[in-house]
Parts: sequence; C-alpha cells; structure tokens
Amino acid sequence: MHSPPDLVAGLEYFVSLLRNNSYTQAVDVELFFADGGKLKRKMNRVKTTDVDIQLATNMLEQLNEVAPKYATVGKDESNNNYDLQPFEHYIKWAINYCEAAKIDLKVQTTKAEITEIENKIESLSVLAGRFGTMADDTQRLNFVDFFERASNNVASRVAFLKGVTETDRTQAEDYQKKFRTFERKYFE
Repeated sequence: MHSPPDLVAGLEYFVSLLRNNSYTQAVDVELFFADGGKLKRKMNRVKTTDVDIQLATNMLEQLNEVAPKYATVGKDESNNNYDLQPFEHYIKWAINYCEAAKIDLKVQTTKAEITEIENKIESLSVLAGRFGTMADDTQRLNFVDFFERASNNVASRVAFLKGVTETDRTQAEDYQKKFRTFERKYFE
C-alpha cells in the first residue's frame, strides 16, 4: 500500500521546518520519525528564530492548504482510504511554529532596526554637539571679522605689491635709459 499523498506532503512540510530546509523528501521524514524520542527533543530544541522567514512563509501557505484534510475524522478516498486525523497535531504544531516564527523574526528584525537607528541618533548627536561647539567658537573668536580682516589685509598687500612693481618697472626703465646713454657716450 502506498503512502497517502497528503500525509507525505504534510509531514514533509513539518520536517522541512525542523531541518530549516525546503528540500525535504520522504526518506527525511522516515529518519525523523524512526525515533520518537529524538523527534520530541528536536521539536523542543528548535527555535522560531532559527528558521528562514521565506521558508516559514512558504511552508505556512502549503500547510494551510493540506490542514483541512487532516481535520476530518475517517478514511478519505483521495488518501488511499487512510485516516489522516491522528497526524493532525504535527500539522497544527507546524502551522503554529510558522506563525510564531514570522512574529519572532519580525520582532528580531525590528529590534535590530531600532538598535541601528539608536546608533545613528547617537552618532548624529555627537555631530550636532561638534557643530554647536564650532558655531560657539566661531562667534567667540569672531571668525567672521577675522576673515573680513584677512581679506582686507590681502587686498592691501596686493595694492602695495602693485605699487612696488610699478616703482620697480619705472626705475628699471630709468636705469635702462641712463645705461643706454652711458653706452652711447663711451662705447659708440
């Protein structure tokens, strides 16, 4: 007699959650159910935050599809005249596990986001404090006036240097004229 397809599918979903692996086959189900004590320990040890959120979401959808077939008492022709109701507690456990995993993983993600935001707030507070210190120092040391004086100082030096340059050019031209006169007088 072949295993009922809905029984195999439901228990594969159940074992997929225990393994945190969507690729579960009938042999994996057999290995998990071979020793009831190990299965019970695994069910007690597995944490809702250990499962992948995508796996929990996908398994929840698939479990919700097969769950009604486990709720009916009695033999079902689509399942080789096999009564699936004795296995319903595995499906219910798996559905509750998926729903709890989605909640716990969302809480975990939210806590991580809160921590990240708190770190950003702390960093921005330090930057704001530094900016405030710089603004206070700017006013206390009168940086606005400092830069204005520095600009005026540079402008006055440029004007002075232009005057020096003009004087040098005029003197050079005068000496050149005198030197030419000297050359003409003595060497020509």
